[in-house]
Amino acid sequence: MRVATTVFTFGGGLKITARHLPVWRKYSNDVLLVYPVDDPCVLPDTDMIAHEVSNKYGMPCLRRQFFGMKHALRCQADFYVFTEYDGFMLRRPEPRDCVQANIFHQKKGTDGYTASFFPHFPWVFPAALLEKFVAEATFEPFERGFVDRWLAAQIERLGMPIFGLQDSGEGFSRNTIQSREEEEQLLQSVASGAYALHGVKSSELLRRVLETAGDRDLAEAVPAHQSRRRRE
Repeated sequence: MRVATTVFTFGGGLKITARHLPVWRKYSNDVLLVYPVDDPCVLPDTDMIAHEVSNKYGMPCLRRQFFGMKHALRCQADFYVFTEYDGFMLRRPEPRDCVQANIFHQKKGTDGYTASFFPHFPWVFPAALLEKFVAEATFEPFERGFVDRWLAAQIERLGMPIFGLQDSGEGFSRNTIQSREEEEQLLQSVASGAYALHGVKSSELLRRVLETAGDRDLAEAVPAHQSRRRRE
């Protein structure tokens, strides 16, 4: 099974991107970095490409996301993983015939968005569904320019099946995992088999995740400096 991982990053995430690169490489045949033209994230001996200007949400962000999804098909993989710089997979994806993601559920139409869910990274597409997506997806509905809301709306519009990795215990996601309670929830999830993770930004937490997963070689390679973030 051939796997290609595309990482959406930016200059401010360079250190985190560099720390996570060995993890992406271990479980992928190809790794591609995608970043804004005005905020590059350049690492040696790594495939990378710049597209659109920097913003957290809006049309340039959607266009960069869609561009990265189209560009990934050049890898001719069986499965395509898409993630932000603070997300990763601790093994290759399960070979399911559906889109896989860390899904958060909501009541349809209660918050002004189209879909009844939104998918946090990592996203996993089998080749056939990614080909369909890049051929038929549009930028409408715009969903205020948020990539997870946009993706959810397009998945529903195209009638694609989706599998929730958090629902199955295979994933864990937060925008940033920062409190002690969230860290312990993450580590308990990893100990129970979760492998599709998002929101890991500190080197200390990355090392603990890898140790919990039993990957001592990768854990020992994590830089030893401590996170400067304030502990709760």
